[in-house]
Amino acid sequence: MKRLSFAMLLSVIAIFSFVACEEEEHNYPVVDNTVTPVTPKDISNVTAEAGPRSVILRWETPAESNISYVEVVYTHPRTNEVVTCKGGAFNDSIEISGLIPAYGEITFNLCSVSKTGNKGSVLTAKGTAGALPLIEAMTEKELPLTAANIQCNNIEPSEGSVAAMFDGNLDSFFHSKWSDSGAEWRANTCWFVVDLKGEYETLDWRFTNRSNGNGVPKVVDVYGSMDGENWDFMKTIDDTGAPQKGGATTTVRGLKYEGEDAGKTYKYLKLWIREPQNGSQTYICLAEFRLITLEKVAVDPNDDDWNRVPEPEENVTE
Repeated sequence: MKRLSFAMLLSVIAIFSFVACEEEEHNYPVVDNTVTPVTPKDISNVTAEAGPRSVILRWETPAESNISYVEVVYTHPRTNEVVTCKGGAFNDSIEISGLIPAYGEITFNLCSVSKTGNKGSVLTAKGTAGALPLIEAMTEKELPLTAANIQCNNIEPSEGSVAAMFDGNLDSFFHSKWSDSGAEWRANTCWFVVDLKGEYETLDWRFTNRSNGNGVPKVVDVYGSMDGENWDFMKTIDDTGAPQKGGATTTVRGLKYEGEDAGKTYKYLKLWIREPQNGSQTYICLAEFRLITLEKVAVDPNDDDWNRVPEPEENVTE
């Protein structure tokens, strides 16, 4: 499944937001006031049409015009700043980008400029930017899990709890048994069974280490079920890649059936942790446990929040 994050989308949209003018490469001459001023002929038939988040200005250039470039000046509706763009002498158009339809009609003033910096008559055109089509993207959504969704076969009775993995507090944690011998860990290991309260084809597992970095999952067998009783093997995660670092968060992508079972869905998920990152430890610790799904959303690239009133910030007490 292809993922397109909001960060990537914003990068794409930013291209349209911050480029004010689309100009052809042109070596504009330095104004030389020591030579005889040259008056350029005027351009004519100036028009404006909608482009994708832009306005395209067109004009006609007379022959033998002494035009070095065409100057375009307008006031940006969002910043209220005056913007100046240049169109090449041998061009008959320029695209003014970084605009959206919500800005409404914008007035553009155009004039020809000679090599000595002298200007012709100012002509005016009014135009409104066109819209880009909606962009389809995938965004992460956290499943609304609580301790009630989780069963575990190996819980340390003297400290920690399953509920601690859902309280948002990195100082609280789940802990599998350590008070018994290491032989029990190796015999029973530790598994979590999750009632997903829905049907999924693929999920991502995101977990946060305990603050001391102990008991980090490494090797994990993944199983799926439709009834929570009969289990089908999905895959073995040979290494979650989680560092032995306190408070570190790791996301394991693609908890799904593979091979001939690819595309098969499940309502229950079993994560059977076979080995910790530190082979000398006989237990698992987790501060937080999350499952993530991907949702398809439509992102409007024509909305840059220019006319929205910001939400008031929440009070934060430290």
